[in-house]
Amino acid sequence: MKLKSSVCAALASLSILLSGVSDGKLTDITKPYLGVYECQRISFGSEDLLSKYSFVTLELLPKDKYLLSYCEKENKKKTATGKYEYDKERERLTLYTPDGQALPHKFPLKKGELTMSTPLCGKTLLIVFIQK
Repeated sequence: MKLKSSVCAALASLSILLSGVSDGKLTDITKPYLGVYECQRISFGSEDLLSKYSFVTLELLPKDKYLLSYCEKENKKKTATGKYEYDKERERLTLYTPDGQALPHKFPLKKGELTMSTPLCGKTLLIVFIQK
């Protein structure tokens, strides 16, 4: 009888947990990093580059694919796709270029914030995305 009660309690708890999942997707719980990230900052050294863009978004899709969308002011929207790997234990994201080359750094992705920072030509390129 105690086993039956425990099983019922576990199923009730699971039911409550899953009822909070939007559209019934378990990935909302198991892969919370999936989704659209909006660029909040792009700088190269002390120069702010974000003002040159109408928007920049990065979408982490299922099956380890990403979609980068951006539009320089007064130009057409452009996109790029590639693959990514997310290390859940270290909370690090590795992006691959469309031709399959890994970018030289793994970037921290914590609590919905992705910070990409890398040295380039003696300056630091910094890009910060926030999950929408």
